Amino acid sequence: PSATGPWTYRGTVMPRQGASFTNHAGIVDFAGGSYFFYHNGALPGGSGYTRSVAVEKFTYNGDGTIPTINMTTAGPAQVGTLNPYVRQEAETIAWSSGVETEASTEGGMNVGFIENGDHVKVKGVAFGTGASSFTARVASGAGGGRIEVRLGSATGTLVGTCNVAGTGGWQSWTTVTCPVSGATGTRDLYLRFAGNSGYLFNLNWWQFTGGGGSGGGNLLTNGTMEDGTTGWTTSGGSLSSATNVAHAGSRSLLNSGRTAAWQGPHQNVTAQLTNGGSYTTSVWVRSQSGTPSAKATLTLTANGTTSYLQLTPAQTVNTNGWTQLTGTATVSWTGTLTNASFYVETAAGTDGLYVDDASFQ
Repeated sequence: PSATGPWTYRGTVMPRQGASFTNHAGIVDFAGGSYFFYHNGALPGGSGYTRSVAVEKFTYNGDGTIPTINMTTAGPAQVGTLNPYVRQEAETIAWSSGVETEASTEGGMNVGFIENGDHVKVKGVAFGTGASSFTARVASGAGGGRIEVRLGSATGTLVGTCNVAGTGGWQSWTTVTCPVSGATGTRDLYLRFAGNSGYLFNLNWWQFTGGGGSGGGNLLTNGTMEDGTTGWTTSGGSLSSATNVAHAGSRSLLNSGRTAAWQGPHQNVTAQLTNGGSYTTSVWVRSQSGTPSAKATLTLTANGTTSYLQLTPAQTVNTNGWTQLTGTATVSWTGTLTNASFYVETAAGTDGLYVDDASFQ
């Protein structure tokens, strides 16, 4: 009846499996689903004390109790796709071999202790009609090495190679860019690392540049918000550049004083749209106060009729951290398109919103 009891024993939620005598579980509700996070010793060399994190999706019983959940090797299906045309932290990993993470002097974490043949996998990356280049933030206290950009597997199709030189220190960061060809559609991305013996370099973040066209590059102006309010306006309240709160970089966009749920920061994308094109949205949102449910929406006005296309599932955002709204949608209309506007709104309420690192491509 309360968080402190009294408790009624209901049985075992997850039995002892996966070569570990504990599972130390936690539950997270995300994007309309409930997920059971736990650990096991199922990886090579694993045991009750050398454990790794896993997750299963589940549905509560009709009476609200938790069902018995068994460990699987596949885990749940991916929710949405990953947008490669905005900055992605290097520790965004579905699977890895050989690497570790550590604190970065640039903030957050970086992938480090990289040796020849190590790799990371990023699942379900939505390249759209194609990427033209790959950029990575790297540091090396040794002689550097190479980042092989591959699709499908660690030995899959090679679409680009970035050379990394020594930078004079493991936290002395620089940016490298290399051309990419053949990265189209939604694919599993593998970054394979190559070079001589010993540790090669560290990786802090990466990002692709689109080749143009539907799904190929960011259609939004100033999506990083580093140029203040340039390119953006608001349908209600006031819009300002916030320097005290940012998802990445030094600025975000603040829409305060909203008086209706549909109001939010928006940008006209009429000239950039292709009828019938598929577009992927990613935007990071944080609440100024409260815990509203935010979503990205596209308004389409054609032949005098306005329709609304929800681009991302609505998700609860709060004041303590950033939440990514992401989704892929097909954009179509009948007749002549006269106005199309991309904006971030809430399902209800008028809480102020911080918005950062927005892309629509």
